[in-house]
Amino acid sequence: MKSEYRGLLAVVLSVGVLAVWYTFIAPPPKPSPVSQPLDQKTTQQETVLAKNEPKPEVLFPSNISTPSVVERKGGQEVVLENELVTVVLDTMGGIVKNWELKKYLRNGGEAKPVTLADPDSAILELGLRGDDLKVPFPIPFQATKNNKTFVDLRWNSKELVISKRLRLDPNSYRIFMEVEVENKGKNTIAFTPTMDWSKTSSEESPQRGVLFFKTPPDKWHPIYFKDGSLEILQSDNLSEQTLSGKTNWVGFESRYFLGGIVPTGKEASSLEIKGSLARLVLSQAQVLPGERWIQKFDLYGGPKELERLKVIGSNLDRAIGYGWTTWVAVPILYLLQLFYKVVHNYGLAIIILTVLIKLLLNPINKKSLQSMKGMQALQPRLKEIREKYGKDKERMNTETMQLFKAHKINPMGGCLPMLLQIPIYIALYNVLWNSVELYHAPFFWFYKDLSAPDPYLITPILLGITMFIQTKMTPSASADPAQQKIMMIMPIMFSGFMIFLPMGLVVYILVNTGMTILQQWMYKNDIRFRDLLRGRLPARNNA
Repeated sequence: MKSEYRGLLAVVLSVGVLAVWYTFIAPPPKPSPVSQPLDQKTTQQETVLAKNEPKPEVLFPSNISTPSVVERKGGQEVVLENELVTVVLDTMGGIVKNWELKKYLRNGGEAKPVTLADPDSAILELGLRGDDLKVPFPIPFQATKNNKTFVDLRWNSKELVISKRLRLDPNSYRIFMEVEVENKGKNTIAFTPTMDWSKTSSEESPQRGVLFFKTPPDKWHPIYFKDGSLEILQSDNLSEQTLSGKTNWVGFESRYFLGGIVPTGKEASSLEIKGSLARLVLSQAQVLPGERWIQKFDLYGGPKELERLKVIGSNLDRAIGYGWTTWVAVPILYLLQLFYKVVHNYGLAIIILTVLIKLLLNPINKKSLQSMKGMQALQPRLKEIREKYGKDKERMNTETMQLFKAHKINPMGGCLPMLLQIPIYIALYNVLWNSVELYHAPFFWFYKDLSAPDPYLITPILLGITMFIQTKMTPSASADPAQQKIMMIMPIMFSGFMIFLPMGLVVYILVNTGMTILQQWMYKNDIRFRDLLRGRLPARNNA
């Protein structure tokens, strides 16, 4: 068997082994590590409302454990609503029963809005931990004041008044919440307040694909920002754990949507997570007779729109999955939004953005092509050196470097320009993969959703054809037949990958490949972009 066919067979077998491994053998992902069980004590910083006072006797402490699902009877529904969102609260516990996004429909063809809460969720469940604090669970609040955008939930006893006031921001997915505990008794009370945010929704997009060519299912995951670091817990069945440290916010997220809670003024002292329940644990409070303890929160339940999240602050915008490319991805997103305002079509905006980036990087690409063409021209001489000095590696390397120096060719010149472009292309990929702007965004004709794969396979097939053309046009630094055959397989493999990626990404890769073909043709025929735009095509040199 010839060496080139052995190489080709090795590639095919490798792909087959990977497919079998990922499909039948690979173990499931490990759950997130447990840092500390819930029953262990955690250090808490005390908030004392009165200075220079001796610590009085503490009465009523209670220990309210807050399960994620409890029986709730006797509560009433309270509705907060604006043009973007409808939030339904239950006065029994003051929790969120439904959080509906009016302008976003579910995947799967259902004409129903996206919902960020389940009826059995424990979103905004308040807990007051202490010793024998006489507070029922769930707290049976009453709505004392209520309109379309504001509600005041209140519970009274002889010693305590507990209030939760919520105000829905107009034309926003944001709710301002204030929790107040008033001590009407004769003794100081002490408690550790907690606030829950449970799994936001059971909705998820199905996993689509064949073997390991699959898009990951769009599930809801716990996400939090603690001690200056963003963490996303991928496990579906989280064990009990306590995460000590300053927690800026916590919530649950999918690729395009986020539901979460942000304590304002002061971070939570720790975070507790179990299964589908995330609980902020605030600093311990002591409230003197006649005094009040007040804590404010920002609540958000909506799309991962950069500007809306940045307004809230506390690094909530980090929930958008741009990763280490954020510094490049954000300007790219702004450009995409700018082009959309002009053409009113995100598909066209992606095309314009891709062409612009390709033109800006044209000088770098040109240097790369020049280096690759120079290396291709030197292949016969390099082959002679290998044959002549094959047994003397040091002499062979010396002769090779002298050859490069004589022809002013940098052997890394074809790779370095491409490496410089990698952050830009990864950032562009992240923008098109994670940006909610493409969710159900139409392109043209029968393409109604740029965030979904191409149902007609037209763009993946076109991409395979253009990649084949690009492969034939690209100068190769190697004349090895086996390597050339591998390059012929790449368009087929890429087409397979593209079948299951969002169409917005495929459009970008297709246009980028087409622009690369154009640049290679122009370089080969010594044509500049200014000549092309003016229609001045120089006569082809047939010599």
